[in-house]
Amino acid sequence: MKNSFDNFKIGCNYLSSNAGCFMWQRWDESVVRKDLELLNDNNIKLLRVFPIWSDFQPLKIIYSEYGKYKTVCSGAKEAILSQENNSGIDPIMFDRFQTLCGIAEEYGMQLTVMLLTGWISGRQFKPPALEHLNIYSDPFALRWTTKYIKTFVSCFKEKKNIIAWGLGNESNVMNSCLNSHTAYVWTELVSNAIRMIDSGRPIISSMHGLTVNDEQGPWTISDQAQCCDILTVHPYPLFTPCFESDPINGTRNSLHSAAESCLYSDIGSKPCLVEEIGDLGRSICSESAGGDYLSSSLWTSWSHGCLGFLWWCAFDFSKIEGMPYEEFSFEGQLGLFRNGVAKASAGRLQDFQRLINTLPQYIKILPKRKIDAVCIVPNGQNVWAASLSSFILSKQAGFDLQFAGLETELPDCELYLMPSMCGLNAVKRNRWDKLLARVQNGATLYLSCVDALLPDFSEVAGIKIECRRAQLHNIKCRFSGSEFILPIDPGHKNFIFDLVATHSEILAETEKGVPLLTCSKYGNGKVYFLNYGLELNLANLPGAFDSEIDYSQFYKTAALEVIAKRLVRSEKKHALALTEHDLKNGKFACIGVNISGKELETSLLLNSSVQVKRIIYGSVKLQDNSFTVHLKAGEGFILELRKV
Repeated sequence: MKNSFDNFKIGCNYLSSNAGCFMWQRWDESVVRKDLELLNDNNIKLLRVFPIWSDFQPLKIIYSEYGKYKTVCSGAKEAILSQENNSGIDPIMFDRFQTLCGIAEEYGMQLTVMLLTGWISGRQFKPPALEHLNIYSDPFALRWTTKYIKTFVSCFKEKKNIIAWGLGNESNVMNSCLNSHTAYVWTELVSNAIRMIDSGRPIISSMHGLTVNDEQGPWTISDQAQCCDILTVHPYPLFTPCFESDPINGTRNSLHSAAESCLYSDIGSKPCLVEEIGDLGRSICSESAGGDYLSSSLWTSWSHGCLGFLWWCAFDFSKIEGMPYEEFSFEGQLGLFRNGVAKASAGRLQDFQRLINTLPQYIKILPKRKIDAVCIVPNGQNVWAASLSSFILSKQAGFDLQFAGLETELPDCELYLMPSMCGLNAVKRNRWDKLLARVQNGATLYLSCVDALLPDFSEVAGIKIECRRAQLHNIKCRFSGSEFILPIDPGHKNFIFDLVATHSEILAETEKGVPLLTCSKYGNGKVYFLNYGLELNLANLPGAFDSEIDYSQFYKTAALEVIAKRLVRSEKKHALALTEHDLKNGKFACIGVNISGKELETSLLLNSSVQVKRIIYGSVKLQDNSFTVHLKAGEGFILELRKV
């Protein structure tokens, strides 16, 4: 069962079309059967399902005189707990879930089960007895939580179409959490309760908005990775920093799910699942633009190693009464189907599933993409903003990176990136020394700086810093024979160093002659220093990555040597997200995804060491040492290459 995600999974989040999150209270088996039949007809075979916690464990506390605790009972009839039911579950709800599993099995559908669904669609659904307690730390709450989990998993562990257990739905927002220790202990408690009963299935974190370190919040990627088998992202543009500013089908949003998933899996060393994703309805975009967004997100998630992709959600809920649908009315239009009719998004899901099904097995189970650089995730700043920009800029420059945390082992690589370094503790001394040793042995380091204090940096970068000063206004930059503006985001601090080059080459400067980009030799390697926090300043700038200004040229300059080794490349800013995959025995796959948000025709160059053996998918016209692709928005191509 641990290998349930050996192939890329495509599916959706399921709540019944007639009742949404009230499906268990307003149960209608005929509706559920009709729902699953429609999903099956549209080739949707993986459902994420939600046993609402307050329905399945309807605990109440009975109080006696003076508000003294007397006992715990269950359900509207306040049934006293018995030896047969000492966990307070509702057997009727368990029967209904059994029926759901059975119908799904009839249609060959697999399920991931969100055990502690105490929060969904903007509303809490905790058992009444636990509503006013801190779920993460209160002993009474923890006792009944573990009782419920053990009972639920025991009842359904024999269901073969359940392929994974989820902790819950975004369980990190059910209460405020004091610190990372509390978050870790709660996650470990829940995970161990599951494993005590069923050690064969993977456990999914099912959380959104994790942090790289506990200075930014208590729920960290590394802690979830230690406790769970699969990490998750819920990459909605509106609910994730840095995405709301741009069109949903543009470069930034097309790479969202891939960038966030790569950050999680690289930092946590666990695979990642795009567990919830959606366009949030017609107030955000048209069905056509939403379909392009879905398609580009599918392609990039698959090519960047995600385990699967689940849309939110199966059906529109426009006529359901009750909270949250009364307050968050947009929840009524997020489905793949409206009144039983498929939307454009359902068609795009089905198209991609058909593509995956027809691929040769050696492509279907895609090897990991080739990595050219390591991005060292910085400390003391908006880590996500800097990491996201670095990911996008590397794509536009034409190479692939992986992330490395400050506490993790430093992978061997030819190119290291330290984006928008900030603060007093930007990097620890031992990490800095190891990195410089790699550079002395021939690696290249690119470092952009906001206000970081780095040891021996003048010697390393070949510069002498006279002083630093706040930079409040945009910078006019001269680089490679052109002039363009570098934006300053007033939402965070910005500094620029007045410096002189001592043993470095000045590659770019301000209109006043202040060096912006320098390059110095360091041992057998090179150090590129950007006197500007490029990544942080682009992260929230509307249209930054679809601009006529090619900000990725700073990355391209530092990465010239690794880009030259790529099998496929472009001489201009990439509007394609390219990945390369080693198929062994001198064969490679190249996958390209149109992330521009519009129809695209562009030419790409082939490395002289390879030739195209086979066009597996896409509109591709071959030339001698190049090829031209013609792709609709959100679409991709797949080539098989071989060594000459």
